[in-house]
Amino acid sequence: MKWMKKLKASILFLFISLFSVSVFANLPYYPIEFPRDEAGHHANVPYQIKNLTEWWYFSGKLTTNMGRQFGYFIAVFHIIPSPGKARPDAVLMMQLTDLKTQAVYGVTKLFFGKDAKFSTDKLDVRLGDKFQLGKDQSSYYIIMKDLEVPKLAHKLSMMLSVTPSKAPLSINKTGLLDMYDNTNTYYYSNVRMRTVGMIDIGEVLHNIEGDGSSSWMDHQWGDFVLTPKKRWIWTCAQLDNGMDFSAFELIDGKTKKVIRKLANIIMPDDSRFYTADIDIQTSERDEHSHYPARYDVTINPLNLQVSLDSYASNQNSNGFWEGAHAAKGQYNGNPVTGFSYVENTVEYQKRK
Repeated sequence: MKWMKKLKASILFLFISLFSVSVFANLPYYPIEFPRDEAGHHANVPYQIKNLTEWWYFSGKLTTNMGRQFGYFIAVFHIIPSPGKARPDAVLMMQLTDLKTQAVYGVTKLFFGKDAKFSTDKLDVRLGDKFQLGKDQSSYYIIMKDLEVPKLAHKLSMMLSVTPSKAPLSINKTGLLDMYDNTNTYYYSNVRMRTVGMIDIGEVLHNIEGDGSSSWMDHQWGDFVLTPKKRWIWTCAQLDNGMDFSAFELIDGKTKKVIRKLANIIMPDDSRFYTADIDIQTSERDEHSHYPARYDVTINPLNLQVSLDSYASNQNSNGFWEGAHAAKGQYNGNPVTGFSYVENTVEYQKRK
């Protein structure tokens, strides 16, 4: 299976590159507008992009009508490099984690040419006959058909309807995030979305109930030049007290020093709060996935401390860590719990 190892290595390089950005120049600021900015950004935008890198990301917890629970993430990448730089036109990644059995199923699929279709007027992404992402009035819909997934004897299909309950969160308040090396990126999130639908993993058709199911969405795009020099740890959490937050640290791949950090929070009263006064600490890497199993997030101005503990030790089926975690901690001295996802491209190498 050498080809599979090479594919995962290539995808990890690509994924690290997507977030680690060098651009020709900072993109100018234009307020994010919907539905225009839910769509693809390779055309119909008021600024020039030479190397487009764009992604739509969903993660969350799915609860079936029989009480079975899954963590999931789906990410779609649209890549248009300058002439002479060959890359796939689109990349689809997905991973499903059984929160009880700790079984993890993940796959990465590449799409080229006419098999990758991205509307620039409204959200409408179509990848061959395998995947579709769109929006119908107030709800997003995700359709995956007959994906071949390692470790599964049967093909996987999924259909989800995802409805935001709050207005989108503009990252860094304006939706335009300065990063490093004279770079920036447009970025917004939908943080707490009611989720219903179905999953067919061959053994049985699972109906997803709205109660106990919730999703998070990120949409990010910019003028990126691919480089593996920068890495990051990113978290999102939906707390049971009604608070939602994302927090990340951009990290230099060589020195391991933190270059940029930020937390974006929607408070229980729906007010928005932003701060760089945060800290993310990791536990020791486990012997199975070689990634930390716990991440301790502190947002100092809010007096919020939350530990994010992994539901499974092998949530790195796509070549990097993308894990469902249980959240538990304190906010102003009161206990809080919830559900979270953690993305880590730093601790991906095996111990020596």
